[in-house]
Amino acid sequence: MGTNNPSEEQLDLVTNRIIEIAETCIEPGLPIEADSYFEEHGFDLESASVQLTAKLKLYCKDTEGIEPTVEEHPQVRRMARYLLENVDYDILEKKLSQEVLKPAGKAMSTGGGLGERGIYFYGAVVLAVLVIALLLFFMLGGSSTPIDTGTVVDAAAAGHHAAGRGGRGGRGWRNGSTASSP
Repeated sequence: MGTNNPSEEQLDLVTNRIIEIAETCIEPGLPIEADSYFEEHGFDLESASVQLTAKLKLYCKDTEGIEPTVEEHPQVRRMARYLLENVDYDILEKKLSQEVLKPAGKAMSTGGGLGERGIYFYGAVVLAVLVIALLLFFMLGGSSTPIDTGTVVDAAAAGHHAAGRGGRGGRGWRNGSTASSP
């Protein structure tokens, strides 16, 4: 079966192989290290997690009884130890096949990992924000009845004429004299 007490060299080899496989399942980002957690690198998404599990099974030559899931083995080094304990080392030390190293499909990379549900979610959020903005605009920005601008202009004009020439309520010029109309 597997190795109950793997050496550091064996653990390092399998850890590096898992890192190589994992990097083919996600978009490039932070470098994955031996003590990294898979969820820190995008494997909290179900599609990436399923792809990694499938590729790890392929790497282990579909050894019976192993389930290399991210949920049960959340860290790269823990996953390596699990594989070493449950899979023959002769299988694990072989060079990785091209099928295992083949990058993930375009479906994941073109959508940025959103998927169809994510697009609908963000569309609904944008629509809700737009509706709220329109409601606030109409509630705070103006009334539903138009303002009669002619009334406002007439009142201002009437106030100007009532004040007289000097603008001092009909009291005349600055020097106290009154002006006669021409």
